[in-house]
This record gives sequence, C-alpha cells and structure tokens, in this order.
Amino acid sequence: MNKKYIKSFIYGLLTASAFFITLDTPDPYEAHITRGAINAIFKLFEQLHSTFAGNGFYILVIASALAFIYYRFLVDSEHKLEAIKGDKVLSAFLSIMYVGGRAFAYSDSLSSLWTPKFNLIKDLIFLFGFYYLYLLIVRGLNYILGSFNPAMESTRFTGLKRMYHARPWLFSFAVIYLSWIIHLILRYPAALSADNWYELNQYFGVYRYDNAQPIFHTWITSQFVLMGRALFGTGNVGIFIYVCIQSAIMALVLAYTQVMLRKWNTPKWLRLLVFFLYCCTPYFMGNAAWAIKDYPHMIGYVIIALCLITIVVEHKTTFSIKKDYKLILVWIAGTMMLTLFRKNGLHIYYATCAVLVITYIILIVKKKAKFSPLPFIVMVVALLLSNAADQAVIVSHNVVIERQKDAYSFLFQQTARYVRDYGDEVTAEEKEAIDGIIQYDKLAKAYTPHCSDNVKSLFRGKSTDEQLKTYFKTWFKMFFKHPMCYVEATWNQSYYIFMPDFDNIVYNQDVDAGKGITTPELIEYLQLYVPDSMQGIPIMICSFYRMVNSLPIISSLNNLALYVIVMLSIMLFMINKKLGRYLITFVPVWLCIAFIFLAPMIKDQPRYSWAVFYIMPTLVGMYLHLSSTVKE
Repeated sequence: MNKKYIKSFIYGLLTASAFFITLDTPDPYEAHITRGAINAIFKLFEQLHSTFAGNGFYILVIASALAFIYYRFLVDSEHKLEAIKGDKVLSAFLSIMYVGGRAFAYSDSLSSLWTPKFNLIKDLIFLFGFYYLYLLIVRGLNYILGSFNPAMESTRFTGLKRMYHARPWLFSFAVIYLSWIIHLILRYPAALSADNWYELNQYFGVYRYDNAQPIFHTWITSQFVLMGRALFGTGNVGIFIYVCIQSAIMALVLAYTQVMLRKWNTPKWLRLLVFFLYCCTPYFMGNAAWAIKDYPHMIGYVIIALCLITIVVEHKTTFSIKKDYKLILVWIAGTMMLTLFRKNGLHIYYATCAVLVITYIILIVKKKAKFSPLPFIVMVVALLLSNAADQAVIVSHNVVIERQKDAYSFLFQQTARYVRDYGDEVTAEEKEAIDGIIQYDKLAKAYTPHCSDNVKSLFRGKSTDEQLKTYFKTWFKMFFKHPMCYVEATWNQSYYIFMPDFDNIVYNQDVDAGKGITTPELIEYLQLYVPDSMQGIPIMICSFYRMVNSLPIISSLNNLALYVIVMLSIMLFMINKKLGRYLITFVPVWLCIAFIFLAPMIKDQPRYSWAVFYIMPTLVGMYLHLSSTVKE
C-alpha cells in the first residue's frame, strides 16, 4: 500500500480520535493480578478500552474523510497546499495551547496531562491530532486568501445594488441597524447587568458614588433613566432610548468598515460574510440591547482601530487640520468613548499612541516623514477632553476616588492560588506583606480558578504605596519558588482563547438581570421593569440566540479561538510577504488579548474579547488589499 495513504490515514485517525477522547481516565477495576507486568498490561488494555469505547465507528468514518483531505492537501506532492515559513511552528503552538486548555477544562491543573500516566498517550493524540488539523487550516487559509483577485464592480446596477453603490455607508448602516432594531424592541427596555445596577445604586445614593465603576458611564446612563422618568413616568423609556442611541452609533461605525472593504475592492464573499456577521450572528445582534459600559467603550475601541488602520495603510506621514479634520475629529470622539467608559481604556490608548509615536519617530529619523506637532497635539487634546468630562462629573457629584483593584487582579489571583496550594510554605514575612494589600486569611477560600472577582474583593482600598511596593517584592520572590503556580493561575483563567470547541457566549436577558443587588425602593422609584406585555419575550429571544449559536457554522463564527487563529495566520502571511511594517495595525487586537489575561475573568464574560470580534473582519480585508497592491 502507498506509504502516503498510510501516513494520511494516521493523521486522520489522530485528529478524529482527538475529537472524541477526554482526559477522564478512570482506574480499572481490581482484577487481583499479582504479577506486576501482567497487571500493568491489563490496566493499559482497560484504559484503552475506556478511551475509545462507543466511538470506534464515528472515529473511523471521520478518520477516513480526514485521510482523504490530508492526502489531497498535505501529503500528495502534486496537489498539496503551499507550505509557509513558520506554519509548522504556529500549528504546534496552537496545538500545545489547546492541549493545555483541555487540562484546565478537566481538572483546574496541568497535572491532569500526566496523572494518571496513561494520559500521556492521550496528550500525544491531542497534540498531533490538532497539529495536523491546524496545519491544514493555516495552509488552507493562505490558499483561500492568496487566491484573491480585486473585485470588479459591475457597471450595471439594479435595486439594492444601486442603493449600495450610491450611498455605501448609509446603505450599510440601514441594513445593520434595521436588523438590530428588531432585537432592541423585543428586549425592551434593555438588557442590564449587576454592573448597571451597581452604577444606579451609586448615583441614587444606595452606595457611595466612587470610581468602582466608570464614572462617566454611571452618570450618563442615570441621566437617561431620569429623563425617562421625567418625560414618560418610567425609566424604561429612558434606558431604551439610551441603547437605541449607542447601538445606532455602533452600527454607523461598523457600516464604515463596509465602506473600507469596498474601497479596498475586497471580494464580494467577504463583504457579504461581514454583513452576515453584523446582522445575523448573536454576538453582534445580541449585544446591541445591552446597556453595559463595555458597549460604548467598544465603539471607541473600534474607531481608534479604524483610525490606526487608515493612517498605516494610507501611509499618512504628513498631517494638516485642513486636510485631516475629519480624521482628527473621529480620533477625538473615539478616544473619549474608549477612555470614558472603561477604566482600562486609558492603558489601551497609551499603548496605541506609544506605538504610533515610536513609528512616527522612526520614519522621521529615516527621513521618510517630516516632523509635525499636530499628531502629538491631537493625542494630548483628545486625552484632555476625556479627562475634563470625567472631572466635571467628579466635581459636580463629589465622586470619591480610590486606588483601583482591577489593575492588580491577575497578581492577586496568582497569589491566591499560591496560598491555596502552598499555604504551608508561606513565611510570616510574606503573609504580612500580602495581608497589607489583601485579606490573607480569606484568600485560599475565595480563590476561584475562572474568576478573580472574589479575590479582588478582599483588596484593602486604604493600603499605602509602601505596602503595595512590599507586596510586589513578595509576589516576585514567591514566583521563583513555584513559577508554574503563577502560570497555571493565569492560563487557567484564559485558556478559552485557544479553544475552538468551547462555547463562551452569554446573554443578559432583560432589565431584571443583576437587580438583586439593589433595593425594592430604588426599583420602584426608577420604574425599571419588564412590562407585563413583554414578559417572557426577552428570555425567549436569548434562548433563540443560544439555539442559533449552537449551529455548526454560526458557533464557529462566534468563537474567539477562530478569530485568534485567523489573526495569527494572517500575521504570519504578512511576515512572509514582507508586509511586516503593517503589523502595527494589529496592536488594538493584541492589546485586547493582553487585557483578557489581565481581566477578572473571560469565562461567561465574552465582553472582554469583543475587540477581537469587532476589528478582525476589517483586518482580514486590509490584508487582502495589501497582498494585492503592495509589492514585496
């Protein structure tokens, strides 16, 4: 038999097996075999049986289909897909991350990869099975995107096509927003969360008004609720108007991405796919009715990303107020939304500006650009305006400013895991240093692998800078005692990034979500409730989202790992095509991924990964444009 056929079938068998096996390896029954070697072989047979039992037929069918695909695209020298420098390294990395994720999904620890020892065999099946699958995906993606030819626009337009080509931005906005408005109405007045109710508690005096939540978002949502009460007798109308406005702004921004894709002559299939993503997938239409702080923050995030893409792709090295006033105004608006509505927006803005400034300085040094103070002035002015808006609310409402605990949540999570697993090794000095910042005695019990909220709630807000400095030193010293403990604490909380078979989509159903933290008196005063005529409808709609998201194609389009795989693959393609100078356009997406690791949680909180979903379609179009127009 042809060795290539055998090799292809082995590849397919490994991948098919990886789809079905788990790390759950029960101990075989006690057979009372006294001879060690015989008993070991018996256990091996029993564990192999439990690994494949009941799935042999399915594995064979899938393996046979994959064997044909692998032979055709990876093995057969006459037809196989073109190899890309670095594709094996990328595939191996993705496979390793997947195997680690399976360990955390099963047992909260990497130790399940080698406990029991039979799991080492399963690890190899996972590792090589997904390696070949990822290699096929990377090379296949390179082939599909590499086959791109700029779209030739027809000169004959009828009906919708004429409207699209006449007013592409307005047409795209209408399509997107009209598809969303149905969901806004069916989820009237809006979807809220515990964070929303926390903000309302702060503004209306149940809690102290401080910076635990974004100050400006607390103020502006409360103003809409008050407007609804004043004009219509219920906060429902006010919060409904608010989500209608914020979703309209997002629809305008996403519609402009369609304008960019059209300007770049990207293929029609991509533009239609992006329309489908925006209009028909739960990730986009399901979030439109949510009054959460992350939504306006994400609008600003996408705006800044689009500005960055425009500057880089159009090689803007000179700036003037007269020619670039639109870009300047959009940048300022994006900056304010990015930084006012989430506290980590400032860090994202600083990092993005730093990359732009460094790039600009390098171009000036290489004499490829002339110095202009305008970009620096715009960056600073945008930040000053954002700070002025925040300060206006702080002063007018006597907002209390405290040290923020969110910035240290991943450190606290690592410390908590250390205390849980190695508490008997913690010295009195280390305990004192930790207790100066977070309540040590409650750490081990508060530790939850997938979420740091419980741990960060133990933060001592009145701790001094000196105590924080001492804690950092202690944290650093403890790392070298058990470094894998820190690695596991962070990886365990964020392994979903590389799990294409993990569903992490959650929807807050209606205005009642999270209201348990407030008082009946405030609810009565604000008149925020699901009307009797709407009872059950928001719940039904969210059930519809979950159903749609379980469908094979849409479930993948709503999976973070798919976007990460596409992102890493395209970056690899760009490096191979000597387009590396354009990689800075991926900075906003990389910052989002970095903050996923730093965030309190990602499981059941996909909002921390929104930027990847909202920005990647445009980056795909950008790559197609560059690969067809820029000479290597």
